[in-house]
Amino acid sequence: MAASNKSLLDKLRLEAEKLLNGNTEKDYLSLTEIQIKELLHELQVQQIELEMQNDELKISNNIIEEQSRRFAGLYALAPVGYLLLNNYGAIEEINDTGLSMLETTKRFAINNRFQSFIQPENKDQFSVFLQRVLARKIRQSCQMIIVSPQGNPFYAQIEGIAIDNNNEFKVEQQCYIALIDITERKKAEIVQQETNQRLEMALSASLTGTWEINIQSSSVSLDQFCYNLFQLSPDQFDGSMESFCSFIHPDDRDWVEKKLLDCLNSKKELDIEHRIVLKHNRIKYVAARGHVIEDQLKQCFVGIMTDITERKHLEKEAQQLKNNQQLVIHEAVLQGQENERERISSALHDSVSQLLYGIKLKVEQEKECSKLFSDLFKNINQLLDQAIKETRNISFELTPSILKDFGLATTVDEMAQRLISNSLQIFVRVNFNERLKINTEMSIFRIVQELTNNCIKHAFATSIHIELLKNGNFIEIVVMDNGRGFKNGYDFPNIGSGLASIKNRLALLDGTMKISSNSGIGSKVTILLKNLGDWYN
Repeated sequence: MAASNKSLLDKLRLEAEKLLNGNTEKDYLSLTEIQIKELLHELQVQQIELEMQNDELKISNNIIEEQSRRFAGLYALAPVGYLLLNNYGAIEEINDTGLSMLETTKRFAINNRFQSFIQPENKDQFSVFLQRVLARKIRQSCQMIIVSPQGNPFYAQIEGIAIDNNNEFKVEQQCYIALIDITERKKAEIVQQETNQRLEMALSASLTGTWEINIQSSSVSLDQFCYNLFQLSPDQFDGSMESFCSFIHPDDRDWVEKKLLDCLNSKKELDIEHRIVLKHNRIKYVAARGHVIEDQLKQCFVGIMTDITERKHLEKEAQQLKNNQQLVIHEAVLQGQENERERISSALHDSVSQLLYGIKLKVEQEKECSKLFSDLFKNINQLLDQAIKETRNISFELTPSILKDFGLATTVDEMAQRLISNSLQIFVRVNFNERLKINTEMSIFRIVQELTNNCIKHAFATSIHIELLKNGNFIEIVVMDNGRGFKNGYDFPNIGSGLASIKNRLALLDGTMKISSNSGIGSKVTILLKNLGDWYN
């Protein structure tokens, strides 16, 4: 800058001397003393002004030199590589950071084309980028892989802008290039991308999608899996909580919304399973999990949603299979009991009863031969009659043979007649005579028999009403008594083998039982058997 100022002053001096040499001596002699003094004064003022301007130029020059030194330091030590390229991509200037990134020297880099440091696959991309920078005069950016002469690659982000060059002697276009090493960021992006891909694969394989609720705006975001799960396209979902909750099954919606609201307010973990309703009233089961995430920018509730419909169906099938197995076991146990009862009943009827009859006939014969022991024979006959009656009752209770021959109505009526006494009245009403399968009739009889025995043994009833009523494809069994009763809500499956046996038979017959009772006023048991059409012979 100082050299340029000196050359300017020399040029001005030469011009001034030319002007002075052009004037004649006559012109100077014609000046008056006053004019000469004024001219000298003017020259002195101009001299002082020139000295002041010279001082200002020195100060400006010092400032410029200081700024130049600062800029050179910043340029050389900047954490980003800076390069000056011409329109061919040749390097005209490069800072220390750029040399360090390219692992080269300034002698090798200057006048070398920057394209030589770019991975071959990206060279065409850089050529297009350079043309765009020089043509548009606005900042451009791109990312590519740079390879040093030692063969070490790194990911770089390149920012470029053209120089507005007003130098009339400089005809080549130039641009500034900023070189930023983004290797770590790129590696993190690749790791994140691979993680996201693995997560998406895991979520897809597990039939799981993600959803998010913005707590401030109450807006809901879904991923593609959730859109597919709800059978929606993104333009069919307005992102509101109302629309999101509208898919929940009506029977589940109230408790699901309360649970979700509680988790949002208290920042608890959400872990629930519920049903959703889709088009054409299709129902699916989903498992929803999530928790609140907070940062300085927003507060949101993020979660996952898994389609567990298949699992639920498998669980139901497994439970149904388990129930069927239990029914088979119950049926086998009950059938075994009936077979054993029939065997014992036959033994009592064919053996013990016949033996008692034989003894009775023998006693009758001896009674005719001897009149001396008439009272003794009379007592023996009474005991034998009682034994025969008890044997018949036990045989009937074990296996009522009349059930096979005359059906359910007759058998229930016969049971009632055998139990009626001076202290007990039993009333029976049956409104159908159709024969059912023998196993079905036997199960119904056992249920009625067990309920009647409970009325006698536990309720101490004096009056029992038994009704077997057919209504369409249903059979209704009602057993009422006037016994002591019990507190309503009695848990019948857990209070004895008798009612447990009834429960097992009802499971086989697809039946339900309702018990109503109050202390001191008796009980009423109502049994409803379904699918009557499957029970006929």
